[in-house]
Amino acid sequence: MVISCAAVNCTNRQGKVDKTEVSFHRFPIHNPRRLAKWQRAVRRENWAPNKYSFLCSTHFTADCFLLRCEDQHRQLKASAVPTIFDFTPKDRSTGGHVRKKVLSMKVQKDEKEVEEEEEVLVSCRSLQTPRGPLKEMSMTATWGEEDVDPRGSELNPIVTGNLPPQDVTGEWALDGGKEEVFTPSSRNLIDALHSYSSTSRQEREGCSVQHRAQGEVHTVNKDDCHPLCQLSQESRPKINSKHRHCRPSKSLVQQLQRRAKYLRIALLAKRFRTHLEAAQDVPLNPAILPLDWLLGSWESDEPGEGSFPTIKPFRYTEMLHFSHVGQPVINFMFNAYHSETKKPLHRECGFIRIQPGTNRVAFIIAQNSGLVEIEEGELSGQQMSLQSCALARTSFAKEPHVRQIFRVFQLRADGKLEQVVSMATDDQPLTQHLNITYRRCS
Repeated sequence: MVISCAAVNCTNRQGKVDKTEVSFHRFPIHNPRRLAKWQRAVRRENWAPNKYSFLCSTHFTADCFLLRCEDQHRQLKASAVPTIFDFTPKDRSTGGHVRKKVLSMKVQKDEKEVEEEEEVLVSCRSLQTPRGPLKEMSMTATWGEEDVDPRGSELNPIVTGNLPPQDVTGEWALDGGKEEVFTPSSRNLIDALHSYSSTSRQEREGCSVQHRAQGEVHTVNKDDCHPLCQLSQESRPKINSKHRHCRPSKSLVQQLQRRAKYLRIALLAKRFRTHLEAAQDVPLNPAILPLDWLLGSWESDEPGEGSFPTIKPFRYTEMLHFSHVGQPVINFMFNAYHSETKKPLHRECGFIRIQPGTNRVAFIIAQNSGLVEIEEGELSGQQMSLQSCALARTSFAKEPHVRQIFRVFQLRADGKLEQVVSMATDDQPLTQHLNITYRRCS
C-alpha cells in the first residue's frame, strides 16, 4: 500500500520524499473529538478519513511533535492538530492527485467558537431532570440559510419546544396548535419499548394518576413520565398485553427444569436399554437360568410407599435393570426418584450369584448412602427371600446405623414384580420400610 498525504494540494507520498525530513501520521480514528478537529482542518468535501488515511508532517508545527533522538521516528503529541495547509485554488486540468482532493467551500468555524459550542453541549448533557441526569440529549435544531453546520453535527442548534424525556431522542411538535406531542425517533423506539416493558405496571400507571394533596388536584408533569407513557390510551393497552411475556413466570421455569430432569433420566434409561439389547445376543449362562425371570428392565407401576418410625412417610418411583454378559452372575442397578419432583433419591448396584446345584442366592450390594452389604437367601420358584449377613459402612455414615435388612422379590401371577424391604437400626427393631410394584418395560 502506497502511503500518501490526504491534504488538499499536497502531493507528498511515501517513497518520493526524504523519510528523514517528512513523516506520515494516521488520522486519530479512535479519538472522535480529535478526529473532528483534524477533519475540519483538512477541509475536504464529501470525504471521511479511515484507518488508511494519513497526513504528512509538513502540516504540523514544530511544537506538535515529541522530543526525540535523531535515529527515532517522529511522534505527534496527543493534542496535536494540523494547522499548515495551502488552500490556494489549483488548475484542475493538471491531473494527478490534486484533482481527487476537492476543497470544501463551506466556511469553517473558528476553533475557539467550536470549543465554546462543545462546552455548551457538555453542560446540556449534564443537566439534571426529575428522573436523573440526562446521559445523552438530541435536540431538534433549526438552521438558517447562512448558519450551515458543515460537520453535520447537533452543535449550536436553535432549540424549539421543551426538552425531550431522558435517554430518548426525537422532537416535540404542536398538535393542532394546542398541545405539544413528543415523537421518539426510530433509532431508540425499540430501546424505549424494552424499557417500558421492564418497568412495573404500577410505575407506568402512576405517571398519569392525579395526586390529591391538601384538597388540591394536580397532574404529574409529562416531562417526568416515561416517554411511552405519553402514548395514546388506545396503543398503551397493546403494550401492556405483551408485558407479561417479557419474563418467564416462576412456575414455567420450574416446569422446564422438571422436564429437563425427566429427559436426562429417559436418556440414561435409553442408553442402558441399548446396552441390554446388545447383551441379549450373549447366551445365558446355565448357572443363572433359574433367575431368568428377573432379566430385563422394570419400572414402578405406581409410586411405592416408604415409611419408618423415625422418618415421615414418603412416595417414590424406581427403575430396575437386570442384565448379564454370559458369566454366572446377574448385574443389577436400582434407581429411585421422588414421585413428584423426580429428584434422584436412593441408588443401589451390584451382582446376584447363585450356588451351583442349590437354591442358595447371594446379593452383593453397594448403596450411594455409603452402605455395602451381602444378602443371602433361598430361591423358591419365582420368589426370592434375602437377609443381610454382612454390613459395612463409611466411618462418617449417619446415625442411627442400619443393622439388618430383609428383602423379598416375587413375580406375581399378573406378570408384575413386587419388592418388600424391611430394616432394623440401632434403636428400632426389624420393621417394614419399602413396598413397591414394578411392571416390565423391556
